[in-house]
Amino acid sequence: MMPDDWTDEDLLRELHAALRTEQEVPDALVDAGKGVWAWRSVDAELAALTYDSALEAMAEQFVATRSEAATLRSLTYASQTLTIELEVTHAALLGQVQPAQAAKVEVVVRDGAVTRVDVDDVGWFTVRPTPRSPFRIACTTRDGSIKVVTPWIDL
Repeated sequence: MMPDDWTDEDLLRELHAALRTEQEVPDALVDAGKGVWAWRSVDAELAALTYDSALEAMAEQFVATRSEAATLRSLTYASQTLTIELEVTHAALLGQVQPAQAAKVEVVVRDGAVTRVDVDDVGWFTVRPTPRSPFRIACTTRDGSIKVVTPWIDL
């Protein structure tokens, strides 16, 4: 019920406030949506970092002095079924899937942007440009039977 002293403007203001509140998405719902989205790849194998040339170079600093820094960084991620080897350059991310086979690779940047590339029959792929913010790689075999996801990679 409306109070007797309400004007049309009061009614419109209250209606506007009610509609605005209805259009806002509650924080709990946004958090729940993010949680569900995080589980979208629960069936994928998680590949573990097994080699990082940056860590090797750091260890070498304590043992010997290098005359010049390496120009590329090498990373290897391994799961029970696939290994993803990466070489990071300023211009591109060069990769190889082993065992060699055709596949699809998705490079997902933390802000949600996705770059999709094909992996050729010998397992090679190139992503241009090199991601400048944290990213992860999801590799799916051509037949879809194997999906491997790396943890977030921060260069």
